[in-house]
Amino acid sequence: MLKFRINTTPTAQQRARHGTTKSGLHIAFKSKSQKDNERTLEALLREHAPEKAISGPLVLEFVAAMPLGKSDSKKLREAKLAGHVLPEKKPDLDNMTKQLMDAMTRLNFWHDDVQVVCLRCEKIYAEQGYWDVALYEAIRAPLAA
Repeated sequence: MLKFRINTTPTAQQRARHGTTKSGLHIAFKSKSQKDNERTLEALLREHAPEKAISGPLVLEFVAAMPLGKSDSKKLREAKLAGHVLPEKKPDLDNMTKQLMDAMTRLNFWHDDVQVVCLRCEKIYAEQGYWDVALYEAIRAPLAA
């Protein structure tokens, strides 16, 4: 089982940008901010990557802790930290999942992200942004006869 924390504000996979070259060819590309976010996440994940890609079906769990707003009142901050107010704003949880899984795939945590057969994730508020990540083998009990 791998379990670790990455101290950075969680970000989401952005949609590809589209443009046209001088010769008229249509191209898709990543924005500078997307590339920067990917590089930061990969740099922080690298120290937790296994030496060899993990085989078999896997469970990925993560908590994406979003930092509190700078202009939040004391009452709102307390409510957010207590879990009474949850982050319903962007980034979307599914796009955050994509960002994390793509980075973990590039760093060979697994052979392919199709190995992730169970995903448990949530967004919360915290003083500072972070990702808490757990990755472990998926084990199913045999069906009763």
